[in-house]
Amino acid sequence: MTKGTVRPGSSFKTSRAIGVWDVVLLAVTLNQNAVQASVAPGTGSYLFQLGVAGLLAGLYTVKRYWRAIRDAFRNSPWRRKREVESSGRHGVE
Repeated sequence: MTKGTVRPGSSFKTSRAIGVWDVVLLAVTLNQNAVQASVAPGTGSYLFQLGVAGLLAGLYTVKRYWRAIRDAFRNSPWRRKREVESSGRHGVE
């Protein structure tokens, strides 16, 4: 398949000159006006606190449920199949 051709049944080109999103990005970039807005001084601090709180909540959740997460992966069907194949038993009791 040559570069730039489309496979049958596919609408994705592997190579293109200028796409729709390129034109939109160029139009938005060239159409910049002066912004007449400001952000309150405490907003950055508040967003930082929200980010830290979300990170800590996620870490606590993983810590709290770590045993269940670990056991879910240990008892998964694909792992049992791999262990049976590596033991050489192949389901024979």
